[in-house]
Amino acid sequence: MRADGDILLKSELIVPTAGGLYQLVKRVSQMAISRRPIVQEDILVFRSLVEERFEDIATQLRGSHWTSTCVITTTKFNSFFYGREDAHAALCYLTQRGKARYLAIRKEDPVELQGVKFPLVSAHAPAVSKFDCDTLHLVWQEEKLQQQFDVLDRRWEISRRAALMSFKAGDKQGAFRYVRQSKLFSESRNKCTQLLERVEEVISLIASAESTKQVL
Repeated sequence: MRADGDILLKSELIVPTAGGLYQLVKRVSQMAISRRPIVQEDILVFRSLVEERFEDIATQLRGSHWTSTCVITTTKFNSFFYGREDAHAALCYLTQRGKARYLAIRKEDPVELQGVKFPLVSAHAPAVSKFDCDTLHLVWQEEKLQQQFDVLDRRWEISRRAALMSFKAGDKQGAFRYVRQSKLFSESRNKCTQLLERVEEVISLIASAESTKQVL
């Protein structure tokens, strides 16, 4: 299976997060060495399994995207796999085969945003554009807002239940305190929902503009 290329070593693949010079050296070394011996520390990459996962991810993403490609964060990409090592090995394989594109941007925030451009129609991902970088930043914001919304929603539910239990126990003062808390959480949750809707609207506008550009 190694001979026919169905099993690869992760060390044989080009790391998409590495610099251009490293990638160039890696490609040259790959041309010089046809097959490396397997060492215990290396990770086996089964091409057929990664291809199946690629199709599965594309199918899932088509359910929430109407464009020919989509941009997701690496956090989202990793969630499709059992572990970070598996996800990274798959990303190395897919980017080297042109089935996905890795992108990273650094905004005002010191944190570097990392994402993956995924094809939903064809088998190969087109080159990364400025639209993709803008979309990645918005998708990252969307995920952060969704996490914040989930936290506020849980706290609202806890406060609501605590208010009900306090009221049933005859503790009116405690019940009113929890009611005030739940009201504050509800207001914050509504604000978070509004921000989420705005971000989703902008993402949709960018996707529409990119689709129009591709048609023209």
